[in-house]
Amino acid sequence: MNNLAIYRLQSAEERLLVAKENFDKGHYKDAINRSYYAIIKSRRFVS
Repeated sequence: MNNLAIYRLQSAEERLLVAKENFDKGHYKDAINRSYYAIIKSRRFVS
C-alpha cells in the first residue's frame, strides 16, 4: 500500500469517527456531512 492510499484510508477513518461523535451528540446534519466525506475518501482509497 502506498503512502497516498494510507493517507486516504486514515482520513476516511477520522471523518467517520467525527461523524459518530456528532451523531451521538445529536448533531445529525454534521454527522451526515462527515459520513459523506468519509465515503468519498474511502472510495478514493480503493480507486
